Amino acid sequence: MADGAKSGKLFRVMIGTYFVVNIENYSLSGFVNEIITHGSLEKAVIGKDYGIGDSGSVELVGNYDPSDTTGQGVIESAGLNQSKLTDLYFALDVSGTSKFVPDVTADSSACALVSKCRAVDASMSAVAKIAFTVELGGKWATI
Repeated sequence: MADGAKSGKLFRVMIGTYFVVNIENYSLSGFVNEIITHGSLEKAVIGKDYGIGDSGSVELVGNYDPSDTTGQGVIESAGLNQSKLTDLYFALDVSGTSKFVPDVTADSSACALVSKCRAVDASMSAVAKIAFTVELGGKWATI
């Protein structure tokens, strides 16, 4: 991945070779390490160590497009049917050469799980919006 700042307008949400259309914003919560504390009465200071890591979650928000059957429709279907997505990824540039992906080579359990779908916000004075929450499972990598 090239050094330097990245413009958010270049980022894309992809499922396989298809763009998830009209997604205007996505927010990655970030990788979080569990910190385990331990100690005893003999110690004056609490010890800490790493526990299990969590790949985090992603909030996707955009214009609602029910005709996007290869993007928004796939995410909705995965959520409603409790299916794992292994081909959902986040392109960090328009060409998709730099991306954040489930690392199924290093971790066969790597996937995306849709925890929220069909969250539509419709206003009489604006374009309807849709939101999804995707939990990232297993190891993810930037390639």
